[in-house]
Amino acid sequence: MARLYRSLLFVPGNNPRFLEKAKTSTADIVCFDLEDSVPDPEKKTARDLIKKALQSRGQYSSSVYVRTNSPISGKIPADLQEIIQKGL
Repeated sequence: MARLYRSLLFVPGNNPRFLEKAKTSTADIVCFDLEDSVPDPEKKTARDLIKKALQSRGQYSSSVYVRTNSPISGKIPADLQEIIQKGL
């Protein structure tokens, strides 16, 4: 049977405080955002912070997802190259 998700929390990937606070979220899904909530000059920092957060994803009580930039932005290759890691 498919799992029913009731709530989704988008977390700006460029905000380390929000990424840390998301560990205690009661949302069904925590989604680290690289797209709309992150200004272009902060994309690299956001990727680095999300990569670090994903390394400790076992500390999150929610399922963890990442929203990459849009396909037409041309930024998906950089997003994936930076955040994909073994076991993900």
